[in-house]
Amino acid sequence: MHAALAMSFSILMWSLYPLWASLALAHADPFSLMFMAHVFAFIVAAILCAALLWRQRKMAAFWQVQKNLGVSGWLLIAMTSLTSALSHSFFLMSLTLASKAGVSLVFELWPIVAMFFTPILTSRTWTRTTWKDYALGIVSLIGVCLIILGDKDLMLPDRLSDISIYFASQDSWVLLGYILALGGCYLTALQAVLRMNYADVFKTLDSPLIASFLSVIYTRGGGAIFLAFIVLGLQGDFNFGVDAIGYMALVGAMVFALAAGAYTYALLNARHSNIHIFYYLAPAGAVLWLYLFRETEITMTIIIGGAMVVGANIILALKNRKN
Repeated sequence: MHAALAMSFSILMWSLYPLWASLALAHADPFSLMFMAHVFAFIVAAILCAALLWRQRKMAAFWQVQKNLGVSGWLLIAMTSLTSALSHSFFLMSLTLASKAGVSLVFELWPIVAMFFTPILTSRTWTRTTWKDYALGIVSLIGVCLIILGDKDLMLPDRLSDISIYFASQDSWVLLGYILALGGCYLTALQAVLRMNYADVFKTLDSPLIASFLSVIYTRGGGAIFLAFIVLGLQGDFNFGVDAIGYMALVGAMVFALAAGAYTYALLNARHSNIHIFYYLAPAGAVLWLYLFRETEITMTIIIGGAMVVGANIILALKNRKN
């Protein structure tokens, strides 16, 4: 599978995440949703990996690598799992403390942060990231910002002239919300890079696909354990209805398992760390899904933002292809 194809599939699934999550949240609290999604992701990734290992006759080789992980390997698993649990938890908590638009703007910085982290925290040789890559990332980010700001159904000039309303507050709890959103941003970027590092541990299996989904097993399985402690510590019990289970399964299986595995696979097969910028197509696609299911309205601000995201990513794709 080509890196571009894997990333395209991942973007498609992540674009459906807001729709499925919003439908699930009608019958579940956010933390229970995250926990159950991690559980479903762990189950799907485990089944998929077991099938691939059996089919390719690499089960013995897998156990050999697993036995030789050592302290550093298990520490990497723990760090990746913890970042998975905390990144989602921090963002969900920030949504309850501050403006949803404001914290979303902060959180969506993560692909640019990941592009910066990737060459530093990985041992692989990457094509050098240039100022043009960061510029295209910023243009995509601005486009996503416009999509978020367009959610209030106001015209572009009015929204931009009053953008300070999303950040102006003397309330210490609101400030904490933005701090949590920034923390979620950095942890999400770190999780994406750490998951690739853990997949590299299994490079001796000579199967980037298996390695990618092995990273999902440990990330989501460990993340579910951490989330269980968070849920029980904060609210004492899980709270979701039967109607939410199907949507939680979709989030877990299609997004947290298959999309996350495809994202890691794309990173393992990419030469450019700027591949993270392509993620910005997901929020643009999410708006279309939400509109089709009558969960939001399309405004001129959203159209402009979407055009900026798509345009920047087309330029980035042509740039990478040329290089």
